Amino acid sequence: MMHQREAVMKDVAAYKFKKNISVYSASRENSILQKVKIKNLKKRLSYMTYLQVSMDVSKQIESYWIHYWSQKGIKPHPHKNLKQIRNEINRIDKRLAKLYEKSQFSKMDYKHFYKKYERNFKVKGLNKTYKELFMYNLYQVTQQYT
Repeated sequence: MMHQREAVMKDVAAYKFKKNISVYSASRENSILQKVKIKNLKKRLSYMTYLQVSMDVSKQIESYWIHYWSQKGIKPHPHKNLKQIRNEINRIDKRLAKLYEKSQFSKMDYKHFYKKYERNFKVKGLNKTYKELFMYNLYQVTQQYT
């Protein structure tokens, strides 16, 4: 699912590039976090932290593509409109939330978790530090649901 979310971010970047919209929107991020409906406080806060880190990662991916296109003189065209893009992101995020709530992650130490999932997490525009932060945060979230 993370690869699906990453692919959608390229479309978000193309849309923002075409419309000259900032990568960062505090009101949008706040709106997303307020929609989290997990009843258990610890799980909700853990999942909200995951979402915030995901949004930060998304901004890095968007910034990478916008910078790349600017430098190359490329005018990208998003494959979907903003409503379609947001709906797709919401579908992916809801599926992730359901996975967490259903406790489908087994207990494992962080080193094993990182080795298992890191090799499948190749993202253009994401620096190593943020990748490590994202992976650790994802690990922490999964451990809340086991």
